[in-house]
Amino acid sequence: MNKAAFSSDSVLHNLKDFQRNTVHWVFSKLFECEHNARFLVADEVGLGKTLVARGVIAKTIEHLSTHQERIDILYICSNASIATQNIRRLNVTNKDEVVRATRLTYLVRETSLLKQSQVNFISLTPSTALDHTRSKGGQADERAILYYLLEPLFASIQVKTGLKELLRCKVGLNRWDERIDECLNQGKGVYDQTIVNSFRQELQKDLKLMKQIEETSIHYSDSAESDTCVIQMRDRLIAKLRSILASVSLSALKPSLIILDEFQRFKNLLIQQATDGQSIDNEVQMIAEKIFSDDQSKILMLSATPYKMYSVQGEDETDHYAELMQILGFLFNDESKLERLKKLILEYRRELALGFTNSEKIYDLKRKVEDNLLEVMCRTERVSLSHDNNSMLSEHNESSVLDVEDLKYAASMRNLLGSLNVSNVTEYWKSIPYTLNFIKDYDLGRKIENTKLSHESEFSEKFKNGLREANKYSLKKEHIQKYKPIPLNNSKLRLLIRETLGQGMAKLLWMPPSLAYWEPYGVYKGKNNLTKQLIFSAWNAVPNAIAAFTSYEAERLMYGKTQDLTYFKKNTPSRPLDIKTKSFHFLSLLYPSITLAKLDPLDLILSEMDLIEVNITSVKSLVIDQLKKQCVVLDSFKDPDISDIDTNWYWLAPILLDIVLEDDLDWELRFDTWASHFSQKLDDDTETLENKTILRFVDAIKSIVKERLDGRGLGVLPEDFFEVLADIVLASPALCAYRALQRVLTEKEVKNDAHGLFLGALRITAGFQSLFNVPENVGLIKSVSGKSYWRKVLQYSLQGNLQALLDEHIHVLIESLGLTHRSACERIYEISESLYSVLTLRTSHVRVHQFKVRNNQVVDDAFDVRCKFALRFGSGKNEAGQEIRIEKVRDAFNSPFRPFVLASTSIGQEGLDFHLWCHAVMHWNLPSNPIDLEQREGRVHRYKGYAVRKNIAEFHNFHTLKPVYHAGQDPWKMLFDKAYLEKCTSKNDMIPFWISEKGTTTIQRYVPWLPYSKEEKKLTRLKSDLSLYRMAFGQPRQDDLLARFQDIQDVEQLSEFWIDLRPPSFSRPIGKKYKHKINVEAKLGN
Repeated sequence: MNKAAFSSDSVLHNLKDFQRNTVHWVFSKLFECEHNARFLVADEVGLGKTLVARGVIAKTIEHLSTHQERIDILYICSNASIATQNIRRLNVTNKDEVVRATRLTYLVRETSLLKQSQVNFISLTPSTALDHTRSKGGQADERAILYYLLEPLFASIQVKTGLKELLRCKVGLNRWDERIDECLNQGKGVYDQTIVNSFRQELQKDLKLMKQIEETSIHYSDSAESDTCVIQMRDRLIAKLRSILASVSLSALKPSLIILDEFQRFKNLLIQQATDGQSIDNEVQMIAEKIFSDDQSKILMLSATPYKMYSVQGEDETDHYAELMQILGFLFNDESKLERLKKLILEYRRELALGFTNSEKIYDLKRKVEDNLLEVMCRTERVSLSHDNNSMLSEHNESSVLDVEDLKYAASMRNLLGSLNVSNVTEYWKSIPYTLNFIKDYDLGRKIENTKLSHESEFSEKFKNGLREANKYSLKKEHIQKYKPIPLNNSKLRLLIRETLGQGMAKLLWMPPSLAYWEPYGVYKGKNNLTKQLIFSAWNAVPNAIAAFTSYEAERLMYGKTQDLTYFKKNTPSRPLDIKTKSFHFLSLLYPSITLAKLDPLDLILSEMDLIEVNITSVKSLVIDQLKKQCVVLDSFKDPDISDIDTNWYWLAPILLDIVLEDDLDWELRFDTWASHFSQKLDDDTETLENKTILRFVDAIKSIVKERLDGRGLGVLPEDFFEVLADIVLASPALCAYRALQRVLTEKEVKNDAHGLFLGALRITAGFQSLFNVPENVGLIKSVSGKSYWRKVLQYSLQGNLQALLDEHIHVLIESLGLTHRSACERIYEISESLYSVLTLRTSHVRVHQFKVRNNQVVDDAFDVRCKFALRFGSGKNEAGQEIRIEKVRDAFNSPFRPFVLASTSIGQEGLDFHLWCHAVMHWNLPSNPIDLEQREGRVHRYKGYAVRKNIAEFHNFHTLKPVYHAGQDPWKMLFDKAYLEKCTSKNDMIPFWISEKGTTTIQRYVPWLPYSKEEKKLTRLKSDLSLYRMAFGQPRQDDLLARFQDIQDVEQLSEFWIDLRPPSFSRPIGKKYKHKINVEAKLGN
């Protein structure tokens, strides 16, 4: 990069205004204020902190490039895969060669590369780059480098030989020799001699360590066999050497900007913890201190939850005030500034505690606190930008109705547990559906299973009677085997079923698109208001119970009244879309015809139709008219001597149209690609047989097509030929995938990446082939009207507006996968892989326990229930016993496809998004902390979420698109652009992308409670605290302070006293005066 060649304008232009404002504020504090070197962006989750960091990087490079020879951007994140992904997103130069995911120990061989570029992006993870005690042996390359550095320090051949063996660890001898030779050759010309000399000098100063290396090496020269003690000593020695190399290598790093992403996960590296007044002084913190104390480096910290936002006494040991002060101590790096802030905070608290006797003074103190904090941090939140501080939230809370059977179940549980002297039965019963089936891992379950029985004991009879009665209300294997209806004896579960399966969701394979291209019909009629459900529970057993029952009930309803089906016997109906040589008709679903793809239904609707009534009949009529014009070219393939109807026209027509109408199309190569693409996606155990079948299938296709091209004609067109071909145009998964991918590419990219576009469409199509081959889905599709299975698939896809669905999903994937600035080839690949992954997610299982008494012994007749409609958020096993990773579960829920219900505890979900196709949260159990309530709901209220898109589609629909739409373009980009242009100029860019209140869709909060239970009062308190906690920012004993304001009815009056850390030019200039004198003291208690 030439000096002064970089401009930040293009990067900043792509940011939303509040993000851009944050960038300017951060940059001014880091580079225009003399004493500021550290800054925290604590924006609420989902507001684009990575994009803000990208903007700060662009401004930094622009600022430094005119006078600095080299600019290193160091990115530190706790997760290696996220670090690799995000460092590419942060690369504003669009040059891949300047991005390096590395370890400090590798800098010795990479500094020559760093010197070749004016700008370098380097990513590190604390666990691999800083902490060398976790993986003591490190990577083989690290140990080979160590050998190169150490070998000249020892004269003895025996020591050299032993050192080589010591550092080999578990690497094979031949591979190890190759690595050593490579390092010895590379080291002479490439390695940074400053680091090499510094490492050797550091070692030679430590005579004790040198002796330890020598003695251990001699041991390894005598024998490769070592006992555990020697191996542990070797690992500690290697860890020590890696740490020294990392430390001396820091001199090669000259970071102008250090970005610490989600730093709360490695906060101990920033803040030395103190115990009894003594700071912990370990090697990891010493290395970290060297990185963070460089006067020339600016530090940008990113985290939505850098500290506990609100502390409730007795909740846990984490304290808001203590955590915040630790972080601020690091940010200020100046004890006097921190003490000044502490005094302001305490003075602000004292005035608040007096009950607003002097509102203006409180407001003045609040502003001083804000102004001090804004020197080192800022935070933007959605809630302050909605007109009523509710941010699109609606409540669906209701007291659950108890059935008689619920009470009988409760009594049976009380009798059973009473026999075991277990109290507090109510909490088990009201929270965990089918309690006995899912409590094996609790103390109560173990107590039941380990109960000792005797023949004549009164206790034994009481226990057996209690277990027998309680089992009447449990899931039973024999009932599930016959797909019998299961009674719902839990009021919370009844609410969930009412909102999901009760709305017909068992018949849906994907969620309804926000903007249907024609009026949904069939199973999708009247389903526009549906959403996925995200459920949080405090009980670990609840997600399993929800996933097991809801998925079973969905499967039962999908099969309907199909006879002779049994649950546990392997139901193996034919896989109708498997590739066979007997029939070619289903190829219509799997072949992305370029010619038919050009008949874009959205183009035709917007250009040719009156938008008053757009239904499938009118759209099909329009497509048929176009097809009749195009298919004239097929007349030459008709054989006048054949009088029989030829159904081969259905699948051959799309291929022949491409051959005739598309210039430079190598149709044989396309089918070879098709064959290789489908064949390489198969499981290892069936690969050979299936691949041979596919190759035979494609050879047969090519043979038939060649015969037609050579003059052997086809018979008479079927009577419904144009109607079926119109169905293919509108609903073939291959064509829908092709068009949806094409919409997010420019015309030039479509032309240059035509082969990649074809492959991407095939990959997505292979996913749909798998989806429509799943046994329970086959049963569902067969219930649709139609003559054959492939035509039923088309009918189902028409009912569900598959084209509109894929257009919408791929639009949001571009940004959610971070592909905005990636090449067309990368975008196609990542999108198609993402869709294939979720479409082929295999069914997982939940273990259901069934306690019985047999021969006076408690036994567990456990069985597995298949789960797909609803899943537990976490890793699990599929039907083949393979691991289903948590990332796959998350990605599937974030797709329009199943699962439709995701149940979870609140543990370990910081920063996770679930908003793409969900806008409902059910609090099975309420949290104790109002922040947890807000963060749970925040998971489904993010950038371009399902609720936002529904409102955009409701308010800006076809009538908005018609005057501005251009053929083949992304309709969702145009809808959001139009909504953005029409927003009130006084609003910021959070509208309409995060908040869209013009419409009827909301973020739905469900809190089911039992009559006369404590949940209702608890929710009232949580909502009150949620409205007030921003006043208690930075305060010790926050809940004590807020207790004084609980009786205030008009909480909105107090919003001016919230601590507001939005960047000043965005919210207000620093020092702005208090606007209103609010008199609320009369409402306060003593």
